[in-house]
Amino acid sequence: MANPFSITAASNSVPLSDERTGQAAFTVFNASGRPIRGRALVVPEDPAAEPWLSIVGDVEHSFDIAGTQQFMVQIEVPETAPVGNVRFRLDMVDVEHPDENYSRGPTVTFQVPEPVAAPQPFPWWIAVVAAAVIVLIGVAIVVGGDILGGLEDARATQQAVAQTQTAAAMLTETPTPTTTPTITLTPSPTNTLTPRPTNTPTPVTIPTVTPTIDIPFTPLPTPSDPDRPPPVIP
Repeated sequence: MANPFSITAASNSVPLSDERTGQAAFTVFNASGRPIRGRALVVPEDPAAEPWLSIVGDVEHSFDIAGTQQFMVQIEVPETAPVGNVRFRLDMVDVEHPDENYSRGPTVTFQVPEPVAAPQPFPWWIAVVAAAVIVLIGVAIVVGGDILGGLEDARATQQAVAQTQTAAAMLTETPTPTTTPTITLTPSPTNTLTPRPTNTPTPVTIPTVTPTIDIPFTPLPTPSDPDRPPPVIP
């Protein structure tokens, strides 16, 4: 078996995104010493993983002597894939002699993560039920309003009929004569006023008092006694 190609991988492991996808790059070198047309093949160890792997772009390439070409393997893991490591490799074959001239590439691994819980769809039945309830409430309000309005009209009609009947009865009734009460006035006894005796005032005699003033008399000095001081008249 000839080994016309040299295959290298950019990395031995490939991380997957949140969407459970990834890419693995391989570089192929023409080591046959002649121009050759090669075809790339993705070979997983587990055949169940084959649908998850595909080559991006053309799978065949015409190599010049010592020519190189890069191949990209696309990885797309379904949600139902079991958790675990998946291994695969990229092989190259000579298109003219595939059974005689082929080369195996290195093994690359990627990790299948836990299945992501699918988002629950919105329960549209809730919206339908809510809309139906709103419609029923609206209908009930309208119908209830009509019923209440009819009851009010019937009640008003009954009151009007009752008032009409009362007025008619009042007009047909015979008036009852009104008895006017007689008031008898009884004269009250007259009180006789007895005059009281008049008191005659007794005259009062006021004695007349004549005031008496005593003035002391001091005789005036005579000329024969010049040294005698003059009298002091109080």
